[in-house]
Parts: sequence; structure tokens; C-alpha cells
Amino acid sequence: MVVVVVLTVFFVRSMRQSSRMETNLDEYMPKTHPAFVYSYQAEEWFNIKDGILIAIENKNGIYNPQTLQ
Repeated sequence: MVVVVVLTVFFVRSMRQSSRMETNLDEYMPKTHPAFVYSYQAEEWFNIKDGILIAIENKNGIYNPQTLQ
């Protein structure tokens, strides 16, 4: 039991020292994808500092003429 606890402490300490949390999701996306290229251009052209997310909810689904209008 002591060996298991010692090994666990060793591995946890090692992981804490060599890991970090990345909160910028853009780091995981390909930089050459057209959507990101245009997004970066728009940020530069219009001096965009913050992103905006718009969510649309409809119990009948969003893919119908009434919702899209």
C-alpha cells in the first residue's frame, strides 16, 4: 500500500510540473483553414477585440423558414 501511495504522489507531482491548461481554443484549430484566415483578417480590419457567440433556440428546430427569417 505504501508503494502505491508513494508512486501516486511521485506521478502527480511530475504531472503538475510538466502540464499546463490551454484555454485558447484557437490553439487547437488549423491556422490555414479558410474560416480562421478570414476571421483573423476581419479582426484586423475592424479592430475586433472580443468574440461574440449568438445562440438561437427553437423547439421546432432552427432549420425552418420562420426561424431563419
